[in-house]
Amino acid sequence: MLFRSDNFPLDSIYNRYNNAKESKKSERAYARLNKKSRCLYVGSSKGLIPRIKQHFGFGPKGTYAMQLIYWCENLDLEITLNIYAFCNSISIKAFQAFEDGAWSSLMPMLGKQGKK
Repeated sequence: MLFRSDNFPLDSIYNRYNNAKESKKSERAYARLNKKSRCLYVGSSKGLIPRIKQHFGFGPKGTYAMQLIYWCENLDLEITLNIYAFCNSISIKAFQAFEDGAWSSLMPMLGKQGKK
């Protein structure tokens, strides 16, 4: 899954997220903060709906995620979510190559690169 925002100043997104993360707002586990980027996050999950809920801030406090509801309040921020589905028979190496390529190409602002 890929989260992206094209309509809002990067400094505002970066600073809002950084403030929430550093202050440990609502005692949530915030994903790693990287360099500013229009791509907010690149990641994968076998449980898509629960993972999306975690990124919105509705998961367990200790699960590292974007925690959107805790730093996006009162922002007119439009986020695009792209989901790529793969056949269960795809090899782990092929899947990881796709995710690594997306990460390297998009350089997301949040999160960490998966296993190489």
